[in-house]
Amino acid sequence: MYCGLHFQQQPKHDLCSFIDADWANFPDTCQSHTGFIVLIGSHLISWKSTKQATVSLSSTKAEYKSLADACKDVVWLQYLLFEILANASASIATVFVDNRGAIDLALSQVSQNGFQTKHMDLWLHFIQDLISSKSIRINFVPSHKNISDFLTKPVGPTSISRAISTFSTNAPSLAALCSQAQSMPACQNVGLGANNAVDTFMHTLRDELRMHKQGTPSHNQGTVMDPDHHDGQGQSNAT
Repeated sequence: MYCGLHFQQQPKHDLCSFIDADWANFPDTCQSHTGFIVLIGSHLISWKSTKQATVSLSSTKAEYKSLADACKDVVWLQYLLFEILANASASIATVFVDNRGAIDLALSQVSQNGFQTKHMDLWLHFIQDLISSKSIRINFVPSHKNISDFLTKPVGPTSISRAISTFSTNAPSLAALCSQAQSMPACQNVGLGANNAVDTFMHTLRDELRMHKQGTPSHNQGTVMDPDHHDGQGQSNAT
């Protein structure tokens, strides 16, 4: 899968974010994994996939850590958009979460005795402040529709393609074609391998550059009408 990002002008600049966490998926440390993406419309502008720094005792807490991490990014981007866009106005960012427990915590108005550490209390009130100030709104999204799911676990090529199609095109990306990084075995697709795609692309590129240097028209180079030719037969000369 070699897709490049494609950006188009859009009338609105509303932010939205999809957030996910895979609880205790590191067998050696039992740490969880955070993944999120941030979009302006259908434009991907920020993403993250990382191991959480501390161990979470429940999937809800792991999800809430991911929520707090993503919301810090969302708030920073809100300020950035306000600074660089002349017509930008304060708008509520929509945050999609697939864990109802984390949503209930964010919307709760009572103290959570289960949060025995100070940093968890800070994250709890940080999110609640963003909600009360109308900086963000939190919506539930089913796991199978959460397009950040592939950032936390190996899900296979079909799920990855469906998620990436939300914010990219089928246009080949030079950086992706030339990348030597290999995906996990569970995520690898069958068919044309990455090395074959890279070799094909690089051979084509070398041929194009060599013919351009020699002044020979390539097979992709079109023809244009000679402005000095007036025989009326529509003959064209290659440039």
